[in-house]
Amino acid sequence: MLRRAFGPAGESPAPAPAIAEAVGALATALDLAPRLAARGTAGLPFARARRRALAQSLRLTELAHDVASVARGLGTPVAFLKFGALELSGRLLPGSRNAGDLDVLVPVHQAEPLAEALAARGFSRSPIPGWKHQLPALHSPTGATLEIHLCVPGVFADASFEDLSALGALEALESIPGGFVPNPSTLVAHALAHALEQHGHHPAAHAAMRLLGDLADIGFHGAEGERLAGEVEALAGSSVSPGEVRAALDLTTALVAGELPDSRSAQALLSHLVASHVSPEYARALKSRAKLTLAGLSRALFPSRAEIDVLYPKLRFPGGAVLARALRPFDLATRLAGSLRAGERLRRSEMQLNGLSSASRAHG
Repeated sequence: MLRRAFGPAGESPAPAPAIAEAVGALATALDLAPRLAARGTAGLPFARARRRALAQSLRLTELAHDVASVARGLGTPVAFLKFGALELSGRLLPGSRNAGDLDVLVPVHQAEPLAEALAARGFSRSPIPGWKHQLPALHSPTGATLEIHLCVPGVFADASFEDLSALGALEALESIPGGFVPNPSTLVAHALAHALEQHGHHPAAHAAMRLLGDLADIGFHGAEGERLAGEVEALAGSSVSPGEVRAALDLTTALVAGELPDSRSAQALLSHLVASHVSPEYARALKSRAKLTLAGLSRALFPSRAEIDVLYPKLRFPGGAVLARALRPFDLATRLAGSLRAGERLRRSEMQLNGLSSASRAHG
């Protein structure tokens, strides 16, 4: 499956009937089904996944042009991030990548005026509060979601549009006047920071295997990857270690060649990304290792009314929000205890594996 998703391109027959359902389910769990279809894998589950990804891609591309048009009227430059950057710069095969929303970065003091201008054109603001790096999400009249970023978390100490512009890290889009995308090293740094730091301990919030597709499509492998690696380390140094950058480069280089990686760090990264998708126990264990900030604790204990509705849909009745707030500390304590137990089991397993590995090397 990995060879078909990342290796040398070519027509691939549908999986054998005896395993087709299992292969389709695993590809879907790993968020690889659209990519497999776009790269020639036959079969109904893959074709359906690609059609859904293509429909969302077209919707978000239309949204990108609409947002850029409104921004031009305000004299506001717009840099597209993540999926938007890859799609608008022509790096993606049509329908090869799932995406939930469109992310844009604008100058800090022009973010709120852009949001207000979009609201005047029928966009609705999410009642869920934003974060320090972005405003509350906006929903277009067609139902597409837009996130306006104030900075890029984990890149050059949370770089703003102004920071990236001063670094020469933004490239103009020919297809969208006033539109930009980050250069390759910045795209890689953001992809790594987003997957490994921002959502590394909360895999349910981000499709972890999507990282590998993005790195491959950006060109972070082989000689070009080696050229970019130093810049990526400098840009992502506040959130991703040089060892993690090297592991990602070694892993992507191997997969693009149709092979599995030789280095232990790349093997560990691949195991982490796969387990994040397919092992609920591993996902729970990761949560026990997450960094907890005062702001994060406050938001966890005292979610907004909109967040309560999302977290506890069965309590959407008169008085339900009051009950949810009363139960929230006990719910968090129960979840934390489960995560800590899972984390301890993961720690013991790692110690056993390290012990076996050391013994093997000693007798090898």
